[in-house]
Amino acid sequence: MDIKKIESMYQKGKYTKLIERLEGNDEMYDNEHILRLYIRSANKVGKIIDNSKIPDFIRDDIDMKWNIFQNLKYINNDSTLSFLKRILSEGREDILEDFVIVAYDKMESMPIYDELIEYIVEHKERPVIKKYLTLINEESEGIFRIVSHLILGIDTNPIIKIMRSEYPYVEKAFEMSFNNKSFDIEDIIAFKKCFEFKNGRFIIFNGNIYKIISYIDEDNEFLLKNKTGNEERVSFNKIVEKTTPLNSNDFRVYKFFKPEKARELTPCELLKNIIEYHGNAVDKITLKKELLYIFGENTQKYLIKNKKVFEKCVGIQIIYGKNDRYMLTDEDEEGILNHIKRLKGLSKIRDYIIKILNSTEIPNNEIEVIIEYINKNDSSLKNEIMYLLTNDNKFAEEVAEEKYFSEFASKKFVEAIIVSRVKRKKYDNDELCSKLDENTIERIFKSSDEDYRNILINSVEKSIRLGINLYYLKWYLTKQINRTNTAFPPEYIYQRIIVIANDIAVHKKSNDFLAFVRRYLFSKKNPLIVKIIKEIEKKKAKELFDVFMNTEIITPYQKDEIRIAVYNIYPDFREKIETVYEFSTKKGILKKQSELSEIINKKLPELTVKIREAADHGDLSENAEYKYSREQYRFMSILAKEIAAEISRSQPKDLKEVDADKIGFGTTVILKYDNEDKERIYNVLGPLDSDDEKNIISYKSPLMQKLSGKKVGDKVENIEIINIEKYKEK
Repeated sequence: MDIKKIESMYQKGKYTKLIERLEGNDEMYDNEHILRLYIRSANKVGKIIDNSKIPDFIRDDIDMKWNIFQNLKYINNDSTLSFLKRILSEGREDILEDFVIVAYDKMESMPIYDELIEYIVEHKERPVIKKYLTLINEESEGIFRIVSHLILGIDTNPIIKIMRSEYPYVEKAFEMSFNNKSFDIEDIIAFKKCFEFKNGRFIIFNGNIYKIISYIDEDNEFLLKNKTGNEERVSFNKIVEKTTPLNSNDFRVYKFFKPEKARELTPCELLKNIIEYHGNAVDKITLKKELLYIFGENTQKYLIKNKKVFEKCVGIQIIYGKNDRYMLTDEDEEGILNHIKRLKGLSKIRDYIIKILNSTEIPNNEIEVIIEYINKNDSSLKNEIMYLLTNDNKFAEEVAEEKYFSEFASKKFVEAIIVSRVKRKKYDNDELCSKLDENTIERIFKSSDEDYRNILINSVEKSIRLGINLYYLKWYLTKQINRTNTAFPPEYIYQRIIVIANDIAVHKKSNDFLAFVRRYLFSKKNPLIVKIIKEIEKKKAKELFDVFMNTEIITPYQKDEIRIAVYNIYPDFREKIETVYEFSTKKGILKKQSELSEIINKKLPELTVKIREAADHGDLSENAEYKYSREQYRFMSILAKEIAAEISRSQPKDLKEVDADKIGFGTTVILKYDNEDKERIYNVLGPLDSDDEKNIISYKSPLMQKLSGKKVGDKVENIEIINIEKYKEK
């Protein structure tokens, strides 16, 4: 093996020839220098290396890791962050740009991590750091972007202005933290700390607990509320310098502000919070005193009911004696196993392991003893548990031949089963896919062969036609609608999902797909349906809008806002009604116009403000003011429409043109009923003039329609016409 020739090929950029020369030559695996040149050349041309032959001494080499990383089908945040840290720490600018592109392609987002801020600031003068910030600068936001701008010497004012809407005190925080151009980690920590003080957060100030209500911009002060409801204003500087927000699960927050939320905690979670509040132990008397804040007169019942539950709480030890003591303990190596042994049935064990793995890693030595315990059982659930613990695909492959999969709960395991089945050309996976979210189905779609991709798209089309297996439709809408064609155009699909959601709403108030459609198409801030209507062809936009107008899956208030937004795009979408004109006096029409103006210009805006203010108070389900204001808004909106319609079909009629020889508009008539002694007097005018107190009746009323055109002396049924004369306006 000619080492100098190989080095020369690498230096001249002849990477493909170098690879061809070395492939099949096992001698290179014994020469670290040549092997590194081979791996780097493979990276340059995008070649996948068979790492089974790579010796241990170079397996952890960054170039080898980069080769593996490029060719992974899926990457997660943890692995990407870890590899990015290594690239930056080793100063590998040659890899960095390609890494950002690959990570963005696989994760569909730029590799930006707040966890890197302190490292970046500490090494801000290094070229590799500045290159990284330059690459991701346009995609970054918030604190990360401010740090990027400071290091790169870019003006920070524009991003600070953007942040001001969410953090009105951002300028004050920036001024406090960065009082000179030379900043360090302490400045960043101080700046980041400022953003913990949001509305709704809790702090301990001067020994008392407070809730942050708002920030008063002009005075640079926070408005605080204490546990008794009293309000106090304190300067921004004092709060930021002297306090730190409490964790949301701090028992003091539950105790003084959110007892109803504490009642939703499991007994073990609540007990742990109380123990942590008191250090690491609490006696039974103190525990009961604290629970009184939460359960009141039902405290003793709660303690009795949950005595055995407390005994099984992981990480809590109970010492029984004169006054029982509850203590936090460090779980020993077999803590999880001990808890598993107390559970009955593999399904409960499986659910517990899923919960543990979602929040932490189980040590390898503990995994081994858990596996030994699980192996004593015989059930397909055992395969799911073993897969979760080992990540070994053989456990998924073992159950891939089964017909029924309803017992499996882990999305990760279900995904592995489907991937295994697709490799074996087994495509009947509807039952399995029903357990998955859109992101998981998307990963399966990307990794599948062409046949299964077509099957998934066919399933989407079936969902559109029949309204079944709607998890496929959710996936298609969120991940594929602009990438893959179906037999249906997008605008028709949007129509169908509204119709399907409406059909569901007729029978159920709550449904997963119904909630998805409300969130996907009709979000309160920027409803997607408005954007879709704006972008598609006008004729198709009108069809979609008509379908939307015939549904009741969102609140009337939301529907009105969307309708108005669409009218701003297409004014001619407004409902056109063939008008039959009716006569009224000019005075009557002006009166109705004044009434309509009062509603539109005063009452509706006032109600809109009330709705927003009421919504700011939190839980809308128990907010009577919010519900009342919404109902009033709905009532006034309908009334305004009705009055506007009446005005639009009304024409003024001149009373001078009235013929008083017969009953009609603009006459005063005297009538005599056969069964009554007294005569009745009616002033006959238009619909907008009607007034019972002044005996003004519309010429369109049933009575006047029956007598229209009749003269003095005529008799209709039991009514005799005594007199007719012109109406005289008083």
